[in-house]
Amino acid sequence: MQLQKNMNNYMSSSCIGISRWLYLIILSIATAVALLPYWPEARLFSLGGYALLFAPRWWILALPVILLLTYRRLNRWQQFSILPITLICINFTDVQWIPHFSESTSERLEVRIMSVNIGNNTNQQKLLKAIKDNQPYVVFLQEARKPAMDRLFNDDWITDCAGSLCIASRFSLERIGDLNRRSLGGWGSYAAKYEADIFGQTVQLLNVHLDTPRTVLENLIHLNIDFSDAEHSVQNRNIQASVVSNWLTKNKPFIIAGDFNMPVNENIYRHYLGHLGNALDYSSLGLRYTKYTKWHGIRIDHILFNDSFVVKEAKVLGDFGGDHRPIVTVLGQTL
Repeated sequence: MQLQKNMNNYMSSSCIGISRWLYLIILSIATAVALLPYWPEARLFSLGGYALLFAPRWWILALPVILLLTYRRLNRWQQFSILPITLICINFTDVQWIPHFSESTSERLEVRIMSVNIGNNTNQQKLLKAIKDNQPYVVFLQEARKPAMDRLFNDDWITDCAGSLCIASRFSLERIGDLNRRSLGGWGSYAAKYEADIFGQTVQLLNVHLDTPRTVLENLIHLNIDFSDAEHSVQNRNIQASVVSNWLTKNKPFIIAGDFNMPVNENIYRHYLGHLGNALDYSSLGLRYTKYTKWHGIRIDHILFNDSFVVKEAKVLGDFGGDHRPIVTVLGQTL
């Protein structure tokens, strides 16, 4: 009997010890995830950040489940912390699960905006129907070309392309300039700036397609750790985000839209763009991923704006054949 009792005590003590070690590991992961927007840009942190930000995120939902399964083995404070850890894990999946509301737009002029990357075999007939159904006033397109613009937009639209960055507008607009990757060792434009006359007010429109960290991610998948490649990617993406942020006249209305190739909880986004409004922060409940792979979805396309606008509506449209999905938003403009 005594031996059985000692064995039971040993097993109970071991389970408590394992549970607490699991708790510490889960707490460390949740803390690291919550602090992702503030991670330093050192080489090791950059690689770790890329792995967390761009890999599938559904795995993190297993962490609160593990804590619930070991609930009785945790002390009181550890039990209390399960709720905030669960909230961190849900937020990391970037699913809209809490409704967000903007201020009333009843006394504001409404501007309907669409943005989409049409590369990688987007079905242009389906996209044309979506444009007709949603009736945007301005459409930002990335990885587009003039022949595609001619098929999508008739003479009622004003269109312009700076390389593969194209725009279509119901309002008169003028291209102010574009930014090229040549100075960064690449090719093609990563931003094009316009001024549009929207309801009698000059609004700055910026169409962007920032660098992707694809080569870094592919190296990680094949366990090829290349710190210099990661450092180069971080440097270029920092420069582009910084230039885009500073290219706008701050005291005038502006809208930035496009394929940013960065989620909202990346440190580069927080540093240069985090102070701006993001239309999909006000979307309805559910998924708001804008790019899909075979394994997961991620929100890397955005429509951003300054305090001259508020959001009345925002949504991600369905699958159009490519790997990106269009964003549509209705912005209320101050009279």
